[in-house]
Amino acid sequence: MDIIVNLPIFLGVAAFMEGVAWALHKYVMHGFLWVLHEDHHRTSERRLQKNDLFALFFALLSFLLIYNGLLRYHVPPAHQGHSLQAALGLYAAHHQSASRTPQHHYQGG
Repeated sequence: MDIIVNLPIFLGVAAFMEGVAWALHKYVMHGFLWVLHEDHHRTSERRLQKNDLFALFFALLSFLLIYNGLLRYHVPPAHQGHSLQAALGLYAAHHQSASRTPQHHYQGG
């Protein structure tokens, strides 16, 4: 019975976060936080980039949602945290593969 309630929450938040991730990338990362995202679009031998701070922030947010939900026996935040983790993981995997193609570069903003 739980899956009837939990699966739609998970899928709904994951789908919503795809849109949020797209908007964040276009308007925030390529906008006022370009200073943190810029090195992601440059060839570098460095293992870590300033852009990795975005991943750290969203990983922390996801962890806190999951932890808070499980600690307080309150399921929705935990599902939101798992959904955020899944959606942003998929987005990151797609964006990393897209950034390896020559046509992916800064388009202004």
